[in-house]
Amino acid sequence: MSTSKPYHSALGSVSFKAPTIGPHMYLAEASISGWPEAFDRAKADRALLEFIMPLAVEELIETFQVSAKLATDKTNWNDITSFLAKITNQPQTMVPTDVGVAFWAHVLLADTQQGMN
Repeated sequence: MSTSKPYHSALGSVSFKAPTIGPHMYLAEASISGWPEAFDRAKADRALLEFIMPLAVEELIETFQVSAKLATDKTNWNDITSFLAKITNQPQTMVPTDVGVAFWAHVLLADTQQGMN
C-alpha cells in the first residue's frame, strides 16, 4: 500500500529502511510507521545530482563504501543522511528524503555490482 505522500517530508524528520529498487521507482519503508513510500526514480536521481553538484555520484559512493567498511554496524538512514550532510557541508536535516533514498539505492546497486565482479 502506498500513500499519496501525506507522510513525505522534504527535510530529515523521517527515516527509512533500505529502498527496493525498481525500473521506475524506489520504494522505501518508513522506519517508525512502516508505511511504504514510492519515489519516482528519475526525479530522485535528478534531485541527488543537484544536491551534490559539482561532485560525482560514483566518487561519493566509493567514499561512502570505504567508510561503511570501517563501521561495524549495518548501514542505516542516519548513516546515509549524515554522510550527505557532511559531504555538502549542510545540516543533516537539510538532506531531502528523495535525495537520501536515491543515494542509498545507488550504494546498493554499486554493492551488488561489486559482488558480481
